[in-house]
Amino acid sequence: MNLKVILIGGLITVLIIAGAIVVMSRAPNAVKLEKSDSGQFFTDHASYDWGEIDYGGGVANHVFEIKNSGSKPLKLANVKTSCMCTTAKLIVKSGNSPIFRMHQVSDWQGTLEPGETAQLEVNFDPTFHGPSGTGPIERIISVETSDPAKSNIEFNLKGVVIKNG
Repeated sequence: MNLKVILIGGLITVLIIAGAIVVMSRAPNAVKLEKSDSGQFFTDHASYDWGEIDYGGGVANHVFEIKNSGSKPLKLANVKTSCMCTTAKLIVKSGNSPIFRMHQVSDWQGTLEPGETAQLEVNFDPTFHGPSGTGPIERIISVETSDPAKSNIEFNLKGVVIKNG
């Protein structure tokens, strides 16, 4: 009887490991962007101050505009946030990105043609860290580009989470 339990347990373990290998092999990889002098990243601002953010006031958001000021396509990929309480999404003509969070890896890649603009939509949930999560916050969104002069752009956001009432 004990040998039968051990064999069944061993078989289940092997099946779980095999399933994990299959799932992990399907996970997306980070995009490797080829750098090109022709696509040029531009934004009129890379930082934003929300000021006071009401804990019970819902999600705070901000949109950064990105432009390709070069003569060839500009690639955007590998978006990351500095905290799970913050999400980011790129809205581009060639197709919107998924919603990105901290530690997320995606094979998504967006393209901006010369003169085209995109929006980096950032959302911060002030309730994510619970009722004690008040006070100053600083968050960073990073975006990789194909522009060798600006290959990794950081957008900085800050504010102060407060409780009204």
